[in-house]
Amino acid sequence: MSMFLKLYIRLLLRNNRTIYMIVNVFVFFFLGFTQLLIGFRSDTLILKFIGTSMVVIVPGLFLGLHCYRLISVNYDAISVWPISFNSINKGIWKLTFFVATILYLFASIASLLIQPHLLIYLISCYLLCIGVTNSIYIYLGTLETKRFDPSLSSFSVEGALVTHPFYYNMVTFLLGGGIFLLLFIQSLTFPQFFVLVASSFGLFGLFFSPYMIKNIDLSLEKRVYRMREGFRKK
Repeated sequence: MSMFLKLYIRLLLRNNRTIYMIVNVFVFFFLGFTQLLIGFRSDTLILKFIGTSMVVIVPGLFLGLHCYRLISVNYDAISVWPISFNSINKGIWKLTFFVATILYLFASIASLLIQPHLLIYLISCYLLCIGVTNSIYIYLGTLETKRFDPSLSSFSVEGALVTHPFYYNMVTFLLGGGIFLLLFIQSLTFPQFFVLVASSFGLFGLFFSPYMIKNIDLSLEKRVYRMREGFRKK
């Protein structure tokens, strides 16, 4: 476990808003899992779509994106800690990975007891979650533009790009639309279509996640450099 991840977990336990966010992750994930069980039992496309979207998107949306929201107010500490942006991004990715793994582990146990045939489907959702959606929301979190304020020796979130909900709502809409499209094509073709495509995307994203995080590092460093006092007008 990286040094930043240990420090960040301590920070999580001291922040009431973050504790509520972790509770929301568990509540909305298992709410989606319940919809997924009902959808497969009744063979209802809309319930399958709602359940699949929630179990795939919730960990990244509620935790990955929120991690950068919380970190954005602690850039003054980052300036003196021996912690790089790469360590931050890897730490947040690992945190979302651990939480998603725990969620899917409990869901898999419940699936084995209720609907064993759903296990392979859950594995494909898990791969899509940790390989694609978590990284997307981490990158979305880095888009919050910050201006260096020398009077505070920290970065200000004034003019942040993600303060308006349109950005992450649009990303969530596109991810949900892609999931619906896969499920709709599956209803017209063969039952394992979603499993094959989602697993392929998840494994591809998981394999290239180190390169994705590296690009996020470079993008964040360039943005911080541009936002420093003297490189742009307030």
